[in-house]
Amino acid sequence: MVGGRGAGPPDGLAGAAEASVGVRVEYLRALARVQTRANNVAAFVEEVVRRGRKDLMAAWRSEVELSCALAVSAYERVRGDGPSVVPDDEEAGQ
Repeated sequence: MVGGRGAGPPDGLAGAAEASVGVRVEYLRALARVQTRANNVAAFVEEVVRRGRKDLMAAWRSEVELSCALAVSAYERVRGDGPSVVPDDEEAGQ
């Protein structure tokens, strides 16, 4: 199951992996080559993890980590020194 417990990309990158251009391209390639029976990108990611395709997982992780870092950097630039719009854990639990 992607994004929860089970065979999903580790370290909480599941949602970003599903949205990744590289992951989607590889999914389409696998479909065209009849190398997957996955019905969607999430199922394809799970399939790759189950098969232990460390080459793909490493490439995807690099792409996703870079994308996430760029997004966080852009957010921080826009936010500046002002307060965060994202509630901290204590505020979210109230």
